[in-house]
Amino acid sequence: MKLFLLIAFLIASITGYSDSKTDTTIVPKKTSGSVIVTAPSGNVTITSGATNGTSGVTITSGSTSGQTLLNGSSVKVQTYATGAWRDRLSILNGGNVGIGNTAPTNLLSIGPDPIGQTNALMSIRNTSVFPNALEWGHQNTSGYHNTLGFQVGGGQGFIGFATEAGTNMNTYRTRGAMGTAIISHNGRTAIATVDNANADNQTATERVIIDSSGIDINGGAYRTSNNGTFVTATTTSGATTGIYGAANGTTNTTSCDTLCSNERASHGLQTGTNSICLGAWSTGGGAVIACSNTDNMFRHCLCAARKN
Repeated sequence: MKLFLLIAFLIASITGYSDSKTDTTIVPKKTSGSVIVTAPSGNVTITSGATNGTSGVTITSGSTSGQTLLNGSSVKVQTYATGAWRDRLSILNGGNVGIGNTAPTNLLSIGPDPIGQTNALMSIRNTSVFPNALEWGHQNTSGYHNTLGFQVGGGQGFIGFATEAGTNMNTYRTRGAMGTAIISHNGRTAIATVDNANADNQTATERVIIDSSGIDINGGAYRTSNNGTFVTATTTSGATTGIYGAANGTTNTTSCDTLCSNERASHGLQTGTNSICLGAWSTGGGAVIACSNTDNMFRHCLCAARKN
């Protein structure tokens, strides 16, 4: 009975088929109809005789709509755009999934350039056309968005709070709130503000810079060096005198005047010899003792300075 029903279904639904040396085509009875295969129990199996790595089964919806390609090495979902079929989703036989690419290097690779360099589960590596890699935040679209991205010009990665990469190279955009960005590359990290609450192509203003020489705050108004020196000096040339501290890193006979002069030069401050020794201690540790410019001591010095 089941065989009879199957034969009756084929006769009622199909006007005919063409069987050449390479293709077999099944055509619906009506031009607007569909081919429907239903299995009340068990599976519907479509098998291609293609070998591993070659074209297998192609499922196409419309001549320019979408199609799925299945073969022994991958599954691809394509859509038709600008006169050709474009790959949108790829699943390799090893399990890697690519969105927007055909050669995913990670378990999930997103973007046109799947060149993941680590064993991270997900990779988002983009061209300069897509500098904003990931967006997250509150559903309020009036400035409550955050991004992970990179600067187009130099490739520096950034975390943007209420901001994103702007249209022009190395700029930022806000959408209803002032932004903050943490920008880092090659041992230099900057905390910067994007001060217009709703504008594109803004230059971020660096407020804090951390690098191998120390920490610079507000364009040099406050700074610590890599040996613990803390500097406070105005950023205007010849302006009011500030103060900073200096200390010798090894036991020696260097005076505070010399230490202060060296530190001034390294921070772009006016040079001079005015200093006060706050205290010293010997190589064996112990309590801070009176300063001496001749003994073999560690020293802490207070230095007067101003910006050049």
